[in-house]
Amino acid sequence: VVKTYKPYEYGQVMTADEAAMLTDLMIAVVEEGTATSLQSDRYQAAGKTGTAEYQTGKEEAHSWFVGFAPAEDPQIVVSIVLEDAGNDGGTAKALAKQLIDAYLTR
Repeated sequence: VVKTYKPYEYGQVMTADEAAMLTDLMIAVVEEGTATSLQSDRYQAAGKTGTAEYQTGKEEAHSWFVGFAPAEDPQIVVSIVLEDAGNDGGTAKALAKQLIDAYLTR
């Protein structure tokens, strides 16, 4: 052992109420927003889709998705960034669904 570090709390990012509100908003994205393809009869997912433009044209963008499941007691978190995938997050969402399904049905 060269060096041992003791854990410490750096600070609080958000309150429990703020975290609950953010979770509710991310659930809404899955239930009725841009990530409805992540709906499942077996679990409730929470997530957010997005794009990051890297050139002047909107078609030149990275596609991303971040989310977790089950929303009420998270067991898995996924973050997917697909470079140069355009402004449709379909592939990122499909990959997230496959990962979450595989993990929660193992």
